Amino acid sequence: MTSAMSSSRRTMIGLAVGAQAALMGFSLSPAYGAEQPVGLIATGSDSRVDLRWTPCPECTGYVLERAMAADGPYNQLRLEGHGLTLHSDFINENGITRWYRVAATHADGSRSDFCAPVAASTAAVDDER
Repeated sequence: MTSAMSSSRRTMIGLAVGAQAALMGFSLSPAYGAEQPVGLIATGSDSRVDLRWTPCPECTGYVLERAMAADGPYNQLRLEGHGLTLHSDFINENGITRWYRVAATHADGSRSDFCAPVAASTAAVDDER
C-alpha cells in the first residue's frame, strides 16, 4: 500500500531535520550545492568585458551567464569543467552594458547558487587612457 505525503507535511519534516542539524552543529547545503564563487569582477574594455572571480577549493567547474539587465533573463555563456576563473566576453561594439553571474559545479554533479550579478560596459580605449 502506497501513501502520499502532502507537500506541507514534507516541508515540516524538512524544517525539523534542518533545525535538528543546526542544533547538532551541522549545516545542510543548499539545493544546488554548497560552495559558490565569490568576488566576481567585470571590467569593460574596447568591445569586450573581462571577467574574473575567486576560485572555490571544492569546485570542479563553473557556469557563467550574461543578461541585458540585472534581473535577467540570463543566457549561458560558458560551462567550464576545468576550473578556469577567467573569461573575456567579446561583444564587438562599444557603449554596451551587460550583467554577469557565475555558479560553481561540483564533482557530485550539483551546482551552487549563482553569485550576485555584476555589470560592466564596453568602451573605446584610446592612447591617452
